[in-house]
Amino acid sequence: MYGVEDALERARRRRGHRLDALAPAQTVSAITAYSANLRSLAMHNWSVPEIPGQLTDSAIAAVARVHADLVCLCLVGQPNLADGALHSINLPKLESLNLHGCPGISDSGMAPLTLRCTALKALILSNTRIADATVSAVAMNCPNLICLSLVGSAVTDESVLTLAQRCPNIEQLALDDTSVTDESAIALAHGCPRLEVLDLANTSITSAALVALGSSECPLRKFYIHRCPHVTDAGVTAMLSKWRKVPNISLGAQTLEIGLKGTGVTVASVLAIAASLPNLVTLSVVNTPCALTDEAADALARGCPDLKYVWYDRSIAQVSPATRRARDFLRPR
Repeated sequence: MYGVEDALERARRRRGHRLDALAPAQTVSAITAYSANLRSLAMHNWSVPEIPGQLTDSAIAAVARVHADLVCLCLVGQPNLADGALHSINLPKLESLNLHGCPGISDSGMAPLTLRCTALKALILSNTRIADATVSAVAMNCPNLICLSLVGSAVTDESVLTLAQRCPNIEQLALDDTSVTDESAIALAHGCPRLEVLDLANTSITSAALVALGSSECPLRKFYIHRCPHVTDAGVTAMLSKWRKVPNISLGAQTLEIGLKGTGVTVASVLAIAASLPNLVTLSVVNTPCALTDEAADALARGCPDLKYVWYDRSIAQVSPATRRARDFLRPR
């Protein structure tokens, strides 16, 4: 999920030094030997695993031993890192940890780490091998958590329910491409009143999840539900009622983007959106049952003066050539 970067940046803005580098193991050794007062260290590696000199567990262990005051540690895309690297980390001041794209990381290393890093506020575990044990441990040991990304992981409703009970301050949560259901969404709606960004794309949620979230206290300024085929018009309507109560809802500068690609919505949702959201800028109803009509296009033009793009399926649309010419925001696919 992209919105979590906001929380990560807040965690990084601390006094001290910051280093961003594409760093192999030998560079980390130099950092350990010569840098002092290190607070933030980011090492991104998108190279192929066969290239020599990539980051290893021992290099991370050396950094953790020397720089015990680290606040932010970013180890994105490190194919050689495994749970052994986490076993060596004891960073009580660590607030932000990003392990996105580290396939060697699992519950075996991550769950025990939460006992030694209880100050965590931002934790990115997308595209790792973690599952419920890690999320439950995070919920039990990191009460100040604000941002959590679990995209593509093996988490289930079981641990998300614990998270909703134990981490009421969470603001950003990414569950894209996981097996969570309506049960998780309903628990989050009741337990996390500060939730601003929620990614449930490519999950099995239904409109019941949207109804619960729509009636909750969660501000939900960003909400991702694309590729959720069981979300219907009823769910969209429930969310619109919430959005109407938040006049400054924005994705960007006072604008609103709604992605309904791959859901089960119809043209009724488009008409409801047109009547409710004047700050709409983009809308996608591609790969849905929505057969866009002239009436819907005209309603969008009247109700959404800043509208730039509406993507829809040409094959089922009922939009006349005259309307397509008159409404330059229409983008058939």
